[in-house]
Amino acid sequence: MKTIILVLIGSFFFTSILHGQVKSMEDIPKNIIQCLDKTGDDSSAVLNICESTFLNYFFEKQRGSFSFEDKNVLFLTGNYGAIKSTKNTFFSDIKKGLKIGSIPNNSMRQLLIFNDSERKSTGYDVAIITGSKKFLTNKDAIKSIEKSRKRS
Repeated sequence: MKTIILVLIGSFFFTSILHGQVKSMEDIPKNIIQCLDKTGDDSSAVLNICESTFLNYFFEKQRGSFSFEDKNVLFLTGNYGAIKSTKNTFFSDIKKGLKIGSIPNNSMRQLLIFNDSERKSTGYDVAIITGSKKFLTNKDAIKSIEKSRKRS
């Protein structure tokens, strides 16, 4: 009896974790898949329409009413988001994963949307952090930007 209860609880737990996540390539809209070839072509912080469409889909639950269209995006990576990255690298990693059948998820990606004063001080509308072991705040991302500017 205990085994049955544990199996039921375990299956409910894992099903609830997967609920709402992309489970296969068929779940990703065709227009987004077709548009991936036009992503990450440059290192500009400004997104093109294909990049903003993908990110709007990819971060749909995290972004609320925020839209990536015509936005400046800061890409950070590494422990504590300390390394400035590029959209080339971000989209290249997404494409590599899709080629081997790995469906992108947000487990190692974080979205930080900046308020008006943060936008003015940083020049970015939003930050995307990949591979950080720590959950970052807007303040953490701004510190990374400031450190990056001092090195330049």
